[in-house]
Amino acid sequence: MSEKINGELEKVARGGVLSLIGLVVSAVFAFLVRTLVGRVFGPVQYGAYSLTMTVFSITLVLAMFGLPTGLPRQVSYFLARRRERVNELVSTTIVLVIITSTLAFALLFPLTGKLADMLTANPEGEELLESLLRIVLIGLPFAALMNTLIAVAQGFKRVREYIYYGKIGFPLTYLVLAIIAVHAIGSLRAVITAYVASYLITLILLSRDLKKAGIVRGISFSKDLVGVIVTFSLPLLTSNIVAMVLTWTDSLMLGHYLGSGVVGLYNAASPLARFISMTVMALMTIYTPVVTGLFAQGKLKLVERFYAITAKWTFLLPFPLIFIFVEYPEQVIGALFGARYTGASSALVILSLGFALVAVAGPLVQTLVTMGKTVENMKGDLLGATVNVVLNYLLINSIGMIGAAVATFASYATAIAYKLSVLLRSGIMPYGKRHAILLADAGLVFGIFHFVRAEGIIQALVATAAATLMFYGIAVLAGVPEDEDVELVKSAGERYGIPVGWLVKILTKGK
Repeated sequence: MSEKINGELEKVARGGVLSLIGLVVSAVFAFLVRTLVGRVFGPVQYGAYSLTMTVFSITLVLAMFGLPTGLPRQVSYFLARRRERVNELVSTTIVLVIITSTLAFALLFPLTGKLADMLTANPEGEELLESLLRIVLIGLPFAALMNTLIAVAQGFKRVREYIYYGKIGFPLTYLVLAIIAVHAIGSLRAVITAYVASYLITLILLSRDLKKAGIVRGISFSKDLVGVIVTFSLPLLTSNIVAMVLTWTDSLMLGHYLGSGVVGLYNAASPLARFISMTVMALMTIYTPVVTGLFAQGKLKLVERFYAITAKWTFLLPFPLIFIFVEYPEQVIGALFGARYTGASSALVILSLGFALVAVAGPLVQTLVTMGKTVENMKGDLLGATVNVVLNYLLINSIGMIGAAVATFASYATAIAYKLSVLLRSGIMPYGKRHAILLADAGLVFGIFHFVRAEGIIQALVATAAATLMFYGIAVLAGVPEDEDVELVKSAGERYGIPVGWLVKILTKGK
């Protein structure tokens, strides 16, 4: 193994483990709020809550204009090539985000009534949804600025802000305030107010921290950098919009055709399935700056190797979640949301398979972006979004939330297939024999345990643990772990003081 790959893997081990912990904590906190709202207020109001968050997420993407998405890559590039202008780049981006997010709020706030009418088929949910939208839109500038500042820190290869503020500070603050809102006030409007307040509190603390670190040093505006920033970000904005279509079209169209009650049921399954993609998201916080540097030096073979190693881990780590969601969906949903929501079990299976594809694909999107192929990435997203909208339209009225889940699965499969073809045409072969072994291993385990039934969540967890041990055991015996994987585990263990000698011995059994 080359010293270069070894060194970069150590960075991923240090940042990736911390990022994964942060993402898990964040997802758990956010999910606890969802289960709280779902159990206390019921499917109809939970559906209104889900639609509110959907509208906010889409509007936030538009308000940020794609600027935070490309900022880590731009800051990293300027640090290497134009270091003297980094502060101008950061400051100009902040000013642009303040302008775009304020405009988005001013334009959308008067339209909340029409939006509520469009987004829910049941009249009882319309008035509630309108009031929730009016509250949540106040948080747009706070959320946009917070995401921008975190992106700046990532460009400096700092994971601290991403974890402490983005993945722990904000969701923890929201969870605490939401619990207070539910038990002290008992109103869904109070829960949304808590959401806005959480963004403001986190933004204030994050700004103070970055100013102390010298990363944000006053506000200035450079007109000549606006073109550079916008030109790079515009394709990413389009990709982000399309990604939102891929993510939220199902909920929006379910609400429009079938009402917020069905949205509530569906959103018992959808957030669960998205847990599967956490590994990809965690590793990408460090993967992107590292691969940007390798690509800038023209080291495509190292990029290819780095991708292959990362892609194995993005599938290995979430396997237990994929297994339990596909084999025991009713037990999982019933335990978390209650018996009223188990009608979403089939949707959870289909959605989980879709996110399993994302896990198998690995750092596909991030690699294309760092290679500068943002337009090709956008084309793949557009193809997927088109499939998503068409299939949702065709299937929701006939088979309800199952149709929405099928549309989501097909859209991810389409986008991944196109983007993978772009990567292959660029001379990068990201997969090899070991990836094929992993897929065959997973298929074997699913085939064996498909006939193992579970009466409740405890039996489902026991079966999942047994299946996971079999999956990892076969992988080790088949020689899937390589020297780089062992090095990755060692580096993570050394960084966090975790004894991993026993694991290293297991990983080397198949050699």
